[in-house]
Parts: sequence; C-alpha cells; structure tokens
Amino acid sequence: MASKETFTYPSLARIRRESKRFQRDSRFPQDGVLRVPEGTRVIPDFAYRRRANIRRLVIPEGVTEIGFSAFQYCENLETVSLPGTLRKIGWYAFEGCHSLRGIAVPEGVAKIEGSAFQYCKNLETVSLPGTLRKIGWHAFEGCDGLREIVIPEGVTRIGDYAFWYCKNLETVTLPDSLRKLGDAAFCGCDSLREVSLPASWKGLGKRRQLAMAHIISEEVRVYR
Repeated sequence: MASKETFTYPSLARIRRESKRFQRDSRFPQDGVLRVPEGTRVIPDFAYRRRANIRRLVIPEGVTEIGFSAFQYCENLETVSLPGTLRKIGWYAFEGCHSLRGIAVPEGVAKIEGSAFQYCKNLETVSLPGTLRKIGWHAFEGCDGLREIVIPEGVTRIGDYAFWYCKNLETVTLPDSLRKLGDAAFCGCDSLREVSLPASWKGLGKRRQLAMAHIISEEVRVYR
C-alpha cells in the first residue's frame, strides 16, 4: 500500500549552490572528526552525502535543522552529537549510515522526517525526546541492531513502514498519546515478542490499526 505522506524534493539549483558554499566554508576532517562550523543554523541538503572519511560528527549549538540527505550514506559514521537547539531532522538525513550505533534525539525536536535513519543497520540504541510528536514513514526501516524501542508520551503518529524489517526488534512500548499507527509500521519485525499498548487502545478501529501495523500475531504478547 502506498504511503500517504508526501514531500517536496529540493530544487537542484539550490542544492548545488548551498552545498558548494557550505563545503567551501567547512573543514573536511583529517582525523575522521567533522565539526560543523560555529554559527551554522541550517545544514544544507546533501551537504556531506557519501563522505566516507567522517567517523564522528559534532554539530554545534545554534543549528536548528539538518537538511535533506545531509549525511546520507556516510558509511563509516559511528557517533553523532546533536545540539539542544535542533528542531528538525530532514528526510533521509542519516539514511545508510551503516556504522552508526546510537542516536540521542534532543528535546525540542517535534518530528523525525521520513527515512531519516533508514538502513542504519547497526543502530542499537535510540533515545527519543518528550517533545516528539511524529515519526515519519520508513524513519527506522531496516535498523537491524535495534532490540527495543520506547516511543515517548506526546507522540501522536507513527508513519507507514516506520520500523519495517527491524528484524531483531524484540520489545516495543507505545504511548497513551498515540492516535495513528501507520500501515506495516512493524512489518517484518520477526523477533518481536512483547508490545506495551496504551490503555485507551480498545475497540475494532484500534485493533485494525494493530493488525495493519503487523503487531497482532500468535507470537507477540500484547499487554496494556
């Protein structure tokens, strides 16, 4: 089933202009550590896409937005430090960062856009903030290292395919604030054994959402 979410693809001319300027003003790491320049407010779309020499990323306070595909396919990126000023993590921002093992999303971020951490296959720990309201479609798809995810109170929507084929995910905790659980959100999570549901999730409508998200099965213990 096609996702209901949509996005506007960035202007190619703007991408080239902003990325060239940003890379010119940034120092590429010799030691594997990329420190985004002080004074940066927005990391442009595609700014560091496919940079194999980045192993550690430090983003300073003051940055509010990480752009579309900004660090996509930085395959050797292992650690990321995100600032407290961050408000938006863009589409595909860290997709395919196979070496990334943990991410702590700071308070203040309200939405994680679609495919932001898709195919971060060694991602083991994810800490989500109380300010979070929406997790986009495919946001954590294919994160094989994940074994547990706690969705914080305040989140109202989990997008279609958000945790699709996280094949080692075992336990999931969903908040009382949740209103919409996307289609196939947990499809392919073959190790899933325990799901904690909001007490308010009752009735046929909610049961259908659980079924469509591939949570209800004989192998999964669902409790409130």
